[in-house]
Amino acid sequence: MSWFFFAIVAGVLFGIEPLISKTVINGGFTSFHLMMYYFTVGTVVLWIYALAADKVIMPVYFGQWVKIAVIALLIVFGTWLLLESYRLVDNTGFVRAVVSINIIVAFVLTNILFGAKVSFIGIVGVLLIVAGTIVISLK
Repeated sequence: MSWFFFAIVAGVLFGIEPLISKTVINGGFTSFHLMMYYFTVGTVVLWIYALAADKVIMPVYFGQWVKIAVIALLIVFGTWLLLESYRLVDNTGFVRAVVSINIIVAFVLTNILFGAKVSFIGIVGVLLIVAGTIVISLK
């Protein structure tokens, strides 16, 4: 299967997640508690799969642990902000559209850090994301 298939399925799943998250938050959970429970459930599921499939790889040097810790902190803090945004808005689609600014961050940093080539289509896509974010923020 190609990256595109996985990306489309991920897009659908990430499109459903805000709706369920908002119903849980509206039902009385705080963003913190929702994160705490879904990260815990996710961790248990991943460890069960990894152990059953014999796919456990442990970081072997300090630098790997540091990178993993930084990633974890970025994900936890970013997720908390995302969930708080869901709580404060009627339509979670607005939040997801504005959060798509992460595509621009990834696009620019990939070019800087990994020397990926910039294409005309990529630049047009980034400009469309910026324009869409501006339009949605005008609401």
